[in-house]
Amino acid sequence: MNIEKRIISKLHETLEKQNKERITTSDFAEATGLSRSVCSNYLNKLFKAELVQKTKNRPVEWYFSEVTGESDNNIDYFDNYIGKYGSQKDILANCIAAVKYPPKGLNILITGPSGTGKSYLAENIYEYTKNTHIISDSAKFLTLNCADYANNPELLSSVLFGYKKGAFTGAVSDYDGFLKNANGGILFLDEVHRLSGENQEKLFQFLDTGNFYPVGENTVLEHSEVRLIFATTENTDNTLLTTFMRRVPVHVRLLKYSERPLIERNELLEYLFLAEARRLNKSISIDEATWKWFLNKDFEGNVGKIKNEIRMMCAISYSQIAQNIKKIEIGPQKTHTIQIDVNANFLNNIELLNSFSFLVDKAIKKSDEIDTARNNLMECVQKNITCDLLDPIIYAETKAILEKNLHQKFGIKIQKYFSVLLAFMTLKNVILDTETLKKWQEILRTKCPRTMHIAKYATKSLQPDNQAAQLSLTIILAIMISDQTDENIGLQILLISHGSQTASSIQAVVNQLGGNYLVDAIDMPIDISINKIVESTLKLITEFQRMTGFILMIDMGSLSQLYNMISGELDSDLLVINNLTTATALDVALKVQSHQDFKEISKYAKENYTIESQYYSGFSQKKNIIISCMSGLGISEKIKDIMEPFMPEKIELNVLEYKDLKELIAGNEENYFANTIFILTTSSLPKKFAIPNLNVYDILDQSGKDFIHRVMNKYLSKKQLYSLDEELLRFFSLEGIAERLMFLNPNIIMNDVETIIFKYENYYEFNLDGKIKLNLYMHIALMIERLMSNRTRLSIDNVPLSAEAKEFYKVTKDIFKPIALKYNVVIDDYEISLLFEIFKLYIKKD
Repeated sequence: MNIEKRIISKLHETLEKQNKERITTSDFAEATGLSRSVCSNYLNKLFKAELVQKTKNRPVEWYFSEVTGESDNNIDYFDNYIGKYGSQKDILANCIAAVKYPPKGLNILITGPSGTGKSYLAENIYEYTKNTHIISDSAKFLTLNCADYANNPELLSSVLFGYKKGAFTGAVSDYDGFLKNANGGILFLDEVHRLSGENQEKLFQFLDTGNFYPVGENTVLEHSEVRLIFATTENTDNTLLTTFMRRVPVHVRLLKYSERPLIERNELLEYLFLAEARRLNKSISIDEATWKWFLNKDFEGNVGKIKNEIRMMCAISYSQIAQNIKKIEIGPQKTHTIQIDVNANFLNNIELLNSFSFLVDKAIKKSDEIDTARNNLMECVQKNITCDLLDPIIYAETKAILEKNLHQKFGIKIQKYFSVLLAFMTLKNVILDTETLKKWQEILRTKCPRTMHIAKYATKSLQPDNQAAQLSLTIILAIMISDQTDENIGLQILLISHGSQTASSIQAVVNQLGGNYLVDAIDMPIDISINKIVESTLKLITEFQRMTGFILMIDMGSLSQLYNMISGELDSDLLVINNLTTATALDVALKVQSHQDFKEISKYAKENYTIESQYYSGFSQKKNIIISCMSGLGISEKIKDIMEPFMPEKIELNVLEYKDLKELIAGNEENYFANTIFILTTSSLPKKFAIPNLNVYDILDQSGKDFIHRVMNKYLSKKQLYSLDEELLRFFSLEGIAERLMFLNPNIIMNDVETIIFKYENYYEFNLDGKIKLNLYMHIALMIERLMSNRTRLSIDNVPLSAEAKEFYKVTKDIFKPIALKYNVVIDDYEISLLFEIFKLYIKKD
């Protein structure tokens, strides 16, 4: 029994024992002996899976509804159905609701491209209805592919409805059709779009009443209690009658393989390769390049095509080995390989992963000793989980991240169980109990601050969007590496170098050669201010409470200014050395590792490290553009990323904090910016400042566009300038739309709206300026979301339309047709009238 089932069972038991229909989180925690945070975490997961309900009042109370209280309303019944807790969850929930609806369920239509698993879903629905006793164990599942009779609708009609003797030439006896033969079970009509309009109409009576006439019978009705599932790859608006569609209330659409989440694509590949391994009775080894090709290719035939590709690869490899060889190999096997064991149990692996999070929490919960907790974690992994049970891509990526962030950067040796455990925690989004997190955070902060610093850096890219999961990873990794970090080192060394990787590269060499965490590093842009160096330095210093001294090594800069600005913030000694090289950094680090006294190191550095200062005149020696937004470096960096592909090599883009830009302008003559082409900012610069500058938001005006074209036309072609305009407009549109949309993906809707605007510009032969386009991006995106969430249609006054308006209404309906189908919305006359108000000023009158 997995975790979710155990919580559901315990909730049932507690409610029954206390003779209650509802229970608060605190009462449930007290009844189970678990912490309140653990109970809240799992109850909320069950709520998201629609297995329990909760009240809106405070404190929240949990209860079972009539549907969710039944044990058979659980997608766990869909045994091997990949994505049942992910992208397929809502689809399965709708299908479950359809088959359970009294008295004999609702008809289901499954749409989606070829090879997405429509027949597989239908078979799973059939197994579910049997397993939950909705239909009897002896009930049939019959499949009729309408495409087999596409050119003979009369024959299809006789096969579906049956016929009476003499109904046509060759009808020598009565024949029971599929509808009657599937009585009590499920009939799956595949490629239903091949059903003629006449045959669709003949189905109406059966869909409404369960009665039908066999071919050749006009008086005596037949009856069947069969449930119908339809499937098609086509657009139902063009192929199925509206009256037919009204009789099929449940529509589900299956995603293309390439649209499925990465983890589901990975599981699909595992499942398909495992099927072939069992078929051949041989394990399979697939090289990483082949596996990634399968993961990332957009297959025309989706899973069906992939299955054939896999089978063909296996067949070729199988034909080239002797019968006594127990494994076949696919690909060159020169890099990382994914192993598919013929004896693996796909379901057991998933069950183990679901329950393992309890073991992780248990391993460190009871002990306050770091060594004990580390041994418990190691034993937990060794006994319960191996690489074969993990998503191979997530495991490989986790291993690569730890190799880069632990071994290369900090010199920490990577043990295999580090990667296994962290990959599992990332995969399952494991969050430790709140009390456990709080306890270990304090223990490690007090006893192992250097270890916590490493762990925090090493795990920062594993769960960046979930703070609780990120902290859980940090604490687990800190426990695991605590025996490799020297916490007795009292001096902290920080390397700062101008350049993208210079300081980090020196850090990696020093820590690896020293075999331990000895130095930190900060890579700084060439135009960084001293204030920024000080800010980054102090941020690092605050992480260490027991530091007896701090050594700052820089490649260039003002020693006296840095010393004065940092020393006042320190409770310990400070040494600043402006001679950073790999040799000097390693020399100082080894002295610190051997616990030499701070004064000895300071004296040695003063006598042995000397360098002449080197400076260049002005802000930059190259032609440059400065980007500086008051809202922070994040927006500036994004704008830089947009502009960079269009810039020739001789022009560099520099991002500055706005306050740093103001300092540079105030503290330097204008010739300091002699090589600056222009400055892009979000606030006005001093009027006396003669360097060309533009407010970021003026880009949306024609004047802003003209400015960029004027200052950049000697560096960029007209085509490049136009493309740059469009990319900047898209960025500002996407930022604004993302803030306002509730559930649509802004990247996807932006592509759709771009297509709509392009079609209008093509049809009416006009070019809209930036602000009008921004308005349209906002209006259309929010309109589609509004129509998806609110089906109420607003009417407009019945006023006569001009010729331009009539044409616009017709054109708009054609332009929006693909979008309306994609999002299942209706663009009515009211919405078109609003669009016409925006466009009418730009439409040329004949």
